[in-house]
Amino acid sequence: MMILIKNEMIKLFRRKKTYIVLIAFILLTAAICYGSFKMDENRKKYNNPEFKIKNLQESLNYMKRDKENVPQSIKDDANALEQYNKNIDANIERTENEINALKDAIASGSKEIDWRTQLKNEISAGEEQLKNSNIPDRYKAQQKLELSKKNYLLNNDIKPADEEFNGFNFVITLIRQLGSIFLAVGVIVFSTDIVSGECTPPTLKFLLIQPVSRTKVLLSKFISVVISAIVLIISVELLFMVIVGLWKGFGNANYPMFVDTLYQFDLSKVEGSGVHPLIQVAGSTHIITISQYLIRMFLLQILYIIACTSFKSSMVSMGLSIVAVIALTVLVQGIPGLLKVAPFMFTSYGEITPLIDGTAAGAFQNPSITYTFGITVLII
Repeated sequence: MMILIKNEMIKLFRRKKTYIVLIAFILLTAAICYGSFKMDENRKKYNNPEFKIKNLQESLNYMKRDKENVPQSIKDDANALEQYNKNIDANIERTENEINALKDAIASGSKEIDWRTQLKNEISAGEEQLKNSNIPDRYKAQQKLELSKKNYLLNNDIKPADEEFNGFNFVITLIRQLGSIFLAVGVIVFSTDIVSGECTPPTLKFLLIQPVSRTKVLLSKFISVVISAIVLIISVELLFMVIVGLWKGFGNANYPMFVDTLYQFDLSKVEGSGVHPLIQVAGSTHIITISQYLIRMFLLQILYIIACTSFKSSMVSMGLSIVAVIALTVLVQGIPGLLKVAPFMFTSYGEITPLIDGTAAGAFQNPSITYTFGITVLII
């Protein structure tokens, strides 16, 4: 069996198609890397003190106008009016404090406000928003989650780096973007004709005279394609993670990531469509480090690659498979009725991150869609 797998691996790496797909994958990864870099540059530009002061000043003007032009429905309710003015006053005060802090940073010659101060301001603003009774409970749950993360960062003296362009963040972005469509299509193209390509007179005669069962031949081909695809894809991803890490830094390996959030239907409320809204199950979320998060991502991606290689490999099936993957990915987003079927299709779990952090349940409006459920679908 090992000899068969070895021979199949040799044949795979002698094909021109293998290197064409590999080069295309490298170019796509490089394009995603460049796009992430440019987005980070724009983020830095928009986060400089002068630009932020301008935006905050505009927001401050809108708040003051809102305070002067109170809706009549709120004016008629004394309690609502009191809460309305209280919220606006708190937002005005917070915004003015942010503007003053930014002006102090400019005066001191700093390019940006101290991240600890900014984090404290964001925590304070988030706590004020939670007091607003008009905010739906499910948004409050998300807000509480964000607050707990910010408090964790502050208490452990870890600088926020969710949007920072570094090695760890880039590979998370890369795996997420590749998994939407590109990875499945690439693997399908790579594994095409691995079986049908044997139907040539020289190869077919050689196979027919070998004392090897059809099952062993097909299994050796499947295993060789799986190993080759995993090695090539993971190697390129790790290579770019190292390149970005050496260029921009890897980031903090202990950076917190939230995972395993569970959801349930809020039976006490009904939305306009007649369904119960999803709310987070209190205490279900766990914190792991970004290094542990990446290990989960790579393991899930390996399972997804194996699922992709399970397509029948012929030219006709390749075309049908690619069309099916693209169509299902697009249609699931546009046709609500397909949300009931989508959780049972392995193509729905290409992006991986929603499955790890638990937000896949919200995307499919189904609290049963958990990390374990997604793994089960991929295995099947």
